[in-house]
Amino acid sequence: MEYNKLKGKNLVSVGRCADMPVLGFGDTITLNRRGKQRKYHEYEFHIQCPFRIVKEKQIILGSYDIYCALGDENDSDWETYGNNRFDKVAEDIIKPMLPMKVLDIFASEVGDIFIKLENETDINIFIHSEGNREFWRFIDFKNDVHVVFEEGKINRDD
Repeated sequence: MEYNKLKGKNLVSVGRCADMPVLGFGDTITLNRRGKQRKYHEYEFHIQCPFRIVKEKQIILGSYDIYCALGDENDSDWETYGNNRFDKVAEDIIKPMLPMKVLDIFASEVGDIFIKLENETDINIFIHSEGNREFWRFIDFKNDVHVVFEEGKINRDD
């Protein structure tokens, strides 16, 4: 499958777009999109289901961390960048560990993705329900290919 292209590439960024975690792999490339030059990673996973990053058998970051606002217990402003646990861990803990090489990648029959990185670090993307929705999207920006897990199956969009 297309995401096997990640083997040997580096995880170079962990971020988010609203409440969607985005993982960037490979080199930075510049593409002309809608009349503007924009930088992308060669490959990205856009995740709309639970995911986690595990290092040495400890969960260090998970998708739910986006909703864990920092500061006052009643503060629910997770949308402001830097105001939630996800952003803080991504910036303070994960960013200094990058880049990390992808050693292997596996997919389960139900659409889960397991990415084995160097330094005893793993990324787990797991489908949590059945439904008519998109759970994750793997984008190969170099070849303009999208591989999407939705409605219980993998679809390729060229």
